[in-house]
Amino acid sequence: MTDDADHDEHADPDPPGLAKWLTVPGRLLLILTFILGGAGFYFFAMNTLPSLPSGSYPVMFWVAPVVLACVIFFFAVAWVLERAGVRVYQKKRQP
Repeated sequence: MTDDADHDEHADPDPPGLAKWLTVPGRLLLILTFILGGAGFYFFAMNTLPSLPSGSYPVMFWVAPVVLACVIFFFAVAWVLERAGVRVYQKKRQP
């Protein structure tokens, strides 16, 4: 039988990716932002497409407004949560 303490010694102290910078509420906010971004892209495309003249359009014409809205949404909600006392960002660790 192995001790759990042995596994803790070899554990990576920093989680990979965005988990380094976000707390659990921050990660949930990021997931919510992605879900709303996907839905926003769909509704933006479906509501805009019928009113456009036929032809081809650059991808950024469709992506840029949604990405900009998602970035604004994430940082605005993160700011409100931080003001309400809910930590969204991890504290910086001292080496």
